[in-house]
Amino acid sequence: GWDRWVSALAGRYAGRVSCWEIWNEADFCAEISAMEYADLFVRTASAIRGHDPSARILGLSLAGKVAFGEDFLRCLAGSGNQDLLDALTFHGYPHNPDTGFDLPEALAAACSRTGFDVPLEQGETGAPSETLHGIDLALATFEWSPRKQAAWNLRRMLAHHARGYAMS
Repeated sequence: GWDRWVSALAGRYAGRVSCWEIWNEADFCAEISAMEYADLFVRTASAIRGHDPSARILGLSLAGKVAFGEDFLRCLAGSGNQDLLDALTFHGYPHNPDTGFDLPEALAAACSRTGFDVPLEQGETGAPSETLHGIDLALATFEWSPRKQAAWNLRRMLAHHARGYAMS
């Protein structure tokens, strides 16, 4: 069912959607291994590329478990499907927007150890525009306003730019 759905979706949006990110934070899902994610990634990316050979395919959307990411890269290399991966994405929500780059640095080292030469991109980050008391979301426990949100987002973008990481 998944393969048919992805194929129909990719066929419908070929030429209109140029970039696809496969699964959000699979490393936080205890029910799936890196090998299972790699299998899903290959099946999904292959279906997308079957409809749009020039589509950009992003993998991982890593939330923090670098070992999961490295295992995924090893599985992908073992299957001979490295060409399906155009970039790896990572997520992060540090209170100080100028920090929080341990994850992409560790992910870059994992790429190096596994022989992958793909760019790393920030796939998800941001700050709320108001304080979110009692809600378990990123940065929810800090005091926020639209002005603080704008300043945080600008500083975060500049910090990524200075390190050479693209942001979605």
